[in-house]
Amino acid sequence: NIQQATARQDYFTPSDAWCETLAWVKDNTPEDSFILSWWDYGYWILRMADREVYVDPCQSKGPVTKVAKMFTSPYQGEREIEADYLILDHSTVTSKFWAIVTWAGEEPSEFYAPAGFDRKLIYHPEYYQCLAVHLYNFDGKAVSPGNDILIGTNPFISPVPLEAVEGYTLVYESRQKIKGLVAARRRTLVSPIKSGCSFL
Repeated sequence: NIQQATARQDYFTPSDAWCETLAWVKDNTPEDSFILSWWDYGYWILRMADREVYVDPCQSKGPVTKVAKMFTSPYQGEREIEADYLILDHSTVTSKFWAIVTWAGEEPSEFYAPAGFDRKLIYHPEYYQCLAVHLYNFDGKAVSPGNDILIGTNPFISPVPLEAVEGYTLVYESRQKIKGLVAARRRTLVSPIKSGCSFL
């Protein structure tokens, strides 16, 4: 009597979307590529895509704070981190966003807050203007809201106008919407890990 075994998604294992994305990174990027993503994903990128990362779960807080500040800064703001590719996922701009904001030294309530009896989130203009949100939710494109509302209830519909983000090109998107971006601009690298990478 052999029973069929089934596996379920474990919280700490990469999803199919991440596996698909990291296989693409491994097969389609130079071996010396330098990847930027939220620190949670560092080990996955190191082990599955065999690429260097800016932050990982064993990192000191300085680099994690720099990534958080870059992700929460307005897209036209100064960015101090340089890498060849940036990988963003849905959790980065939704369920993990509070942690990124906190690491950046900000209060989540500056970006969104629960409202009403059902405690539905309302999103402030600052949320939509964050680099990570603008790149993931809107592909870095210009957005014209077409109304006069200054808050939103949907993180993927901006109530404020957004200019296009320059220097980013979407090079891969998994079927489950994990996005990998590469940039054309070059700047001086602040990270002591590697130099000569193209800027995100």
